[in-house]
Amino acid sequence: MFIKFYISLMKLCFRLGRKLIFYISLITVVVGRLLTIVTTSNFTLFGIVAILGCLTSNAIFQAPLIIAMETSKSDDRAHIAMLQSIGWTVGVCIMPLLFWMTKEWISFLLLTSLPCCIFLFFSK
Repeated sequence: MFIKFYISLMKLCFRLGRKLIFYISLITVVVGRLLTIVTTSNFTLFGIVAILGCLTSNAIFQAPLIIAMETSKSDDRAHIAMLQSIGWTVGVCIMPLLFWMTKEWISFLLLTSLPCCIFLFFSK
């Protein structure tokens, strides 16, 4: 099921454009993360919302990378991929520190969803 979803998402990227798919993915992740906070009393609903909210999280990473690769010179592509991978790795390494500092998962979800909300509401 998940493989079919990713294949259909890639097909949508070619038909609708990567920028639109980036924003659809962003909306899915933000709404999914916020709904996980609300649905904690029902574990089944929480699990479904958590899975659906995270389905498009990989597209948030890949769509800007592909756009940057297509619009840059061929000499700069390796450097762009390296910088984005370093940023992703540093972000993943900082997440346990943020959770330790907040000491509550609701605050952690809100804090880690904030960058997605910034991109969503303050875009061109």
